[in-house]
Amino acid sequence: MTLKHTALSLAHMFGTVRGALTWEDDAAAVGAPGSVDFASAFARQERVYQRAALDLNAALTAGEVSLQAYADSRRLRFFDPSFQFDTHANGVFRGASLRITQALGTTHLVTAGWESKGDVALFDASIPGKAPSVVRDATAAWYVQDELHRPNAPLGITLGLRTERIQGTKSTTTPSLGVLEHLGSHVDASANYARAFRAPSLDERYYPFYGNPSVQPEYGATFDAGLRGDSGSASGAVTWFGADTNNLIVNVPIDTFGDVAPFNVNRARVRGLAANLATSLDSRTHLTIAYTDFIVAQDLTPGRPATRLQYRPTASGGVVVWRQARRWNFGVQGAFVGRRFADEANAKLMPAYFLTSAYVERALSENTSLGLRVTNLSDNRLAEDELGYPIPGRALRVRLAAHY
Repeated sequence: MTLKHTALSLAHMFGTVRGALTWEDDAAAVGAPGSVDFASAFARQERVYQRAALDLNAALTAGEVSLQAYADSRRLRFFDPSFQFDTHANGVFRGASLRITQALGTTHLVTAGWESKGDVALFDASIPGKAPSVVRDATAAWYVQDELHRPNAPLGITLGLRTERIQGTKSTTTPSLGVLEHLGSHVDASANYARAFRAPSLDERYYPFYGNPSVQPEYGATFDAGLRGDSGSASGAVTWFGADTNNLIVNVPIDTFGDVAPFNVNRARVRGLAANLATSLDSRTHLTIAYTDFIVAQDLTPGRPATRLQYRPTASGGVVVWRQARRWNFGVQGAFVGRRFADEANAKLMPAYFLTSAYVERALSENTSLGLRVTNLSDNRLAEDELGYPIPGRALRVRLAAHY
């Protein structure tokens, strides 16, 4: 296994304008043995992700304006010499955005923006007699949002509207509405509703052997309502949430080897309850707990009995305890994932699992630190997030960070 991540960021003030230039290179060469039912000791995956971005931000009289331009590149290769299998997926993704935030009087805070993105990808399955395929996609969108809040009033309302124009897809406008009410000095109530839209990616449509050119965009409606509060040393929230989706994009098994491809679920419904708590046990010791219960997660495709959505767990959660002491920072973490079905027919039930990890970090100087992390402390090799693909066993990671 070879992992490499390099990042460089430069920032400078040009009068009242702050400019930032960033560059990242993230590369890896790892084994990719596949499903335990059809494992290969020779399969490998090599990837290189790169990103260059320019950000410009300037303050206005009662707001700010920001401009971003970026270019991302990706080189992904998966090959297995034992089966003469070799695929390449190379892509370039360029985009730009402009956002303006402006206060209008004492009641309105308006945000408006524009985004544009163009994608080009080359997919090559190295099949004799078959030429590589080059595919393109382009997206343009504009949005506007108004936060209405009178000074000293307990009620705030946020209204939003977004229009997306995606190549080959009918333009879509999605509204949103949010309400925040201060019930007291330490308790807030909130409720949000929004329409949602997601177009399938180029990988989901065209990746060799696993893409599905006929997959359709998702359309949905999401909502949440909840309470949050704090008492100085502790804070917490509880939220009821839901989503109703048409053409939900999910990965479905396509063969007996564990391979999957994206398909649409005609109708899906999700309802759940989420809660979190953050507290300080003393001045240096802290605790956070999060829990989400997916009470309803149904595939409601007409013409067949309702089933639970594939891979949607009954519940998930986590707990973190950490302590800060002078130059030291250390803690333990735990993550829980409940039972879930690995197929649309709900015939393959995957058991719940709980994983733990621990870390310790020491500041070597004002700008450098050294960290050590051990994941999957119990070396649980049976836990799976996808059927046939166990999560990695116990692993040790060392991280040296420098900031200048």
